Amino acid sequence: MKKTYRDYVTEFCNGKTVARPMDGDQFEMRSIYPPRLYAAIDALHAALEQIPAVSVAEITGPRWLREWLMRPTDVIDIDDAYRRGAC
Repeated sequence: MKKTYRDYVTEFCNGKTVARPMDGDQFEMRSIYPPRLYAAIDALHAALEQIPAVSVAEITGPRWLREWLMRPTDVIDIDDAYRRGAC
């Protein structure tokens, strides 16, 4: 079943909850733990609100987010980020 959260469509796929932006961007975040995924979406929104007031290096937020802002990818696996301590 699909749900929406902060302009993202979320659905359960291959054992993880996956969030994709409703604007059609080829991007997704995923996690086995939905509250962690929703917190990641919140962190992304908070970071994007800081741009362009501060540089990417000065953005507050989890390390995985700062890394992604410096080198964007099509997929962010939040569980992998937590395993490497980038939370």
